Amino acid sequence: MSDPVDLFLVGARLAEFVAAFALFGFAAFQVYAPADFRGSGGRFHRTILPALAGVAAIGWGLAIAHQIGGAIDASIVSLLGRIWLTTGFGRALLTASLLGLAMMLNGLGRAQRRWLGLGLSALLLIVLSFVGHAAGGAARLGVRATHLLAAGAWLGGLPPLALALRRESPSTANLLRRFGFLGGVAVALILVTGLLTVWFVVGIAGGRLGILYTRVLIVKLALVLGLLAVAAINRFRLTPMVARRPREALAALRGTVLLEQVLGLSVLASVATLGQLDPTM
Repeated sequence: MSDPVDLFLVGARLAEFVAAFALFGFAAFQVYAPADFRGSGGRFHRTILPALAGVAAIGWGLAIAHQIGGAIDASIVSLLGRIWLTTGFGRALLTASLLGLAMMLNGLGRAQRRWLGLGLSALLLIVLSFVGHAAGGAARLGVRATHLLAAGAWLGGLPPLALALRRESPSTANLLRRFGFLGGVAVALILVTGLLTVWFVVGIAGGRLGILYTRVLIVKLALVLGLLAVAAINRFRLTPMVARRPREALAALRGTVLLEQVLGLSVLASVATLGQLDPTM
């Protein structure tokens, strides 16, 4: 490639991660949230997000096929088919697209099955662990899968949490405690698995990361630190305030949770970029 950053590939990866995280975070929210905060999620969560996950996985494969073949014509479809059938990451992307279809069909049912949705969305993130620099041996795949599941539970749970905070409820404090506990466990797992992932990538790069990769990695780490700072304010300052000054605390939480979502999306954009860069660049 003449250009180290393929914007189409970055866009496809970002769309896939956003959809997969949102699907898993929402499905998990339907399980751990108090009953009065659970809901169907509407057409967007039931059908549009799964469709986006399926289409983005296909787009991801097409972007890789374009990188390999260098042409955008009928031959790219044939090349995509070979990638799907003959490579590990290709089979993972094909499986991701099929899981998107399965989740959409589950969402079209009259009675959406919460546990089925949770299982399918978790499987989607596990499948995506087979695509990336750290993918390879069982240890690397386990670390990457754990990293994606923890990040999906936390970041993917922010949109339904934001919707829940729009109204006051006797269960709000309970919801925040549950989300805070889940977030604490998720952050611990993210930090440990994130460090291990960097270690794996450094090994792939022969012990030294390239300048471009290092710069993007620094941007990602800075965004993660900002995200952790906002999450700490929510957990240790605003959540305890709900019991004393609920309206003031909820108003502040709505703003900080929105900021968390913006930072989380920025982190995913940096991850999408890192995943298609050569670590030695």
